[in-house]
Amino acid sequence: MTSMTKCRDAGQYLMLSDRGVPAIRRALSEADIVVLDELGRFELEVPEFTDAVKDALDALLVVGVLKDESNWFLDGVRERTDTRNQVGGKYARGRSTSYSGSVAAALGCRSAAGGGWA
Repeated sequence: MTSMTKCRDAGQYLMLSDRGVPAIRRALSEADIVVLDELGRFELEVPEFTDAVKDALDALLVVGVLKDESNWFLDGVRERTDTRNQVGGKYARGRSTSYSGSVAAALGCRSAAGGGWA
């Protein structure tokens, strides 16, 4: 592992602990829904973050993107009886396919193409 990689990884861990955890904790008291983008292996290194995610899953509607990999954290989220897994499109050169229909269905909304958001 290069020093550049170590610095990048350390920055991601700090972002999860310094910004991610407080944001999820604030959402627990102020929001009805939490959106989490691309949970994966970095979260394993920040127990406070994985705990906050578990608390959010227990209390709120959570819409999230999970990396297509296996680890104790992601597998635990997928195995929850209150979790619905929707397999979406693949990333291609920095652009992802639209998830709006899947998110709308998860939220119980009409899709934008089907007459607007409920």
